[in-house]
Amino acid sequence: MQPIQTLPTLQELAAAIEATSSGVVLVDCRQPDMPLTFVNSGFERITGYARAEVVGRNCRFLQGPETDTQAIAELRNAIADGRHITTRLLNYRKDGSTFWNNLVVSPVHDAAGALVGFVGVQHDVTPEVVARQELAEKIEELEATKRRLDLVNADLQRIAYFDPLTGLPTRRLLQDRLARSLARSKRTGTMVALMFLDLDDFKQVNDTLGHQAGDLLLRQVAERIGERLRQADTLSRLGGDEYVVLLDTLVSQEAVSAVSDRIAEAFKPPFDLGEAAVHLGVSIGTAFYPRDGADARSLMAAADAAMYRSKRRKRRPLDSDAHLTGRGLGPDGDPIKA
Repeated sequence: MQPIQTLPTLQELAAAIEATSSGVVLVDCRQPDMPLTFVNSGFERITGYARAEVVGRNCRFLQGPETDTQAIAELRNAIADGRHITTRLLNYRKDGSTFWNNLVVSPVHDAAGALVGFVGVQHDVTPEVVARQELAEKIEELEATKRRLDLVNADLQRIAYFDPLTGLPTRRLLQDRLARSLARSKRTGTMVALMFLDLDDFKQVNDTLGHQAGDLLLRQVAERIGERLRQADTLSRLGGDEYVVLLDTLVSQEAVSAVSDRIAEAFKPPFDLGEAAVHLGVSIGTAFYPRDGADARSLMAAADAAMYRSKRRKRRPLDSDAHLTGRGLGPDGDPIKA
């Protein structure tokens, strides 16, 4: 025999509503301005309002300047249509403090099916919302930190791989490209050429005109050499007045000689440093892979040695390969007056 199921009494329902920690309100939609007809103890705890203070009033007193107007509009539309809605509102307590209200509103019908009001259930979800906001702020802080670190890393990469004075690849980037070139050369059997360039008597320019003029000269040298190279070639500055050209495409003795001739031709016109026009020479040493070196280290050493042999073979005029004319200093280093 099945047990007899009985419906809860109104007193039991009232006790259950009073016992819940959620706020429960009843609204009569048949009266003007849809006043509250009942609020439970949970509502009093959440809002700080006593029951006697709110019954008979429209619940809009819980709204304030920071309450989302779009959420309010959606709530009003749902009530006007007599339908269920769940929304989240920033509401205001009696003392003026705010709380996040997860509000569930459902229509109430009488026995005949006519809409007579609404029941609203409030859940104070402030701790959850605050925790989410704090998490979002921390995530934003972390993302901002990451963006700053990415910028710093990009700057470090530029410093590591590109010379800040000339913008040319540094030794590190040259070594990376040379390693790839040699690996490709081993597979294809093609040649790689490495040209070491050293400016003749660059120190005299620095000592006579100063480091600012020397830096300007280094930038102009980089521009002139770069204009004489093929698009596939790499021009690098190792430091000081040392440059390196990597040729790994269509490399032959004739092609490298043509590049060397064009570079030498670039040094014939004087370099305009503002206070002086500088005539500068360049010493070039070339090494070929695999003829002169079996790996990057030995190939660079061979090109460096070839450059120094070229420098020693030069027959320098008495006033040096680098001399200053025009606006500034003459060959003897004395100022030239206008």
